[in-house]
Amino acid sequence: MKAKYAVAKKNPLIPTLYVANLSYKLTEEGLDKFLNRYGKVSYMYLVRDKKTKKSKGVAFVQYAKKDDFYNALKALDSNR
Repeated sequence: MKAKYAVAKKNPLIPTLYVANLSYKLTEEGLDKFLNRYGKVSYMYLVRDKKTKKSKGVAFVQYAKKDDFYNALKALDSNR
């Protein structure tokens, strides 16, 4: 799994985490549980195929606190 900083289209002032290399079997609940170890997730979008509804292995995540965002970014980016 790896993470990068991304800019949200709706609100570019809120740092957004782009998370890639996720399991295609991962659910929103599983991702939320995993990411909440770094802080309270305020928004999460698991990208899915429009036809099959299966995960594409990437997600966009925002945290309630900027410190939590940076902790997650540092931890996930070092998991390469």
